Amino acid sequence: MKMHLLSKPLVLLFFGLLCLTSHPTYSQRPIEVLVTVNTEIITEDNVDEAVTLSDSDHSSTPGSNSQFTTEIEKGAKIKWRGIAENGMPGDLVKVKVISIKNGTPRVLEKARNRGDSSGAVNANVRSQNVTVGDEDEYEIIFEVKKQGSDWVEYKLDPKLRIGTGT
Repeated sequence: MKMHLLSKPLVLLFFGLLCLTSHPTYSQRPIEVLVTVNTEIITEDNVDEAVTLSDSDHSSTPGSNSQFTTEIEKGAKIKWRGIAENGMPGDLVKVKVISIKNGTPRVLEKARNRGDSSGAVNANVRSQNVTVGDEDEYEIIFEVKKQGSDWVEYKLDPKLRIGTGT
């Protein structure tokens, strides 16, 4: 059976388009925000200097956590996790709550997200009724347990913004 001269390119085009449209997209990459605490030096008076925030794109510098902004995409998932460094073995950090400041969230689906049993908080980013540049100021409530001590609660207030990759 002979194939018509135009049929072969059309068949190739059809299968090529089928592959393109059925291939998964990765535009909503998950984001992890690390709350890295220098457990050796942290006190109520120096939280901003003893903690570094980082995500897959950048890190804060000591003293600038309120200016730290994580860019996220519509519909993405975001996770906050604590890390202890420079202290004693056995020091622990857990993220307890992520809470939107000033009430109604523009970026996250919920205004208050609680931590799980592993000491991390997971949240979903809105996929509708949100535009590039929308921003939420939020509060990270986390606890530090130094070896041989009780848990002590601390707070930081960075930002989330819908980025241009959406």
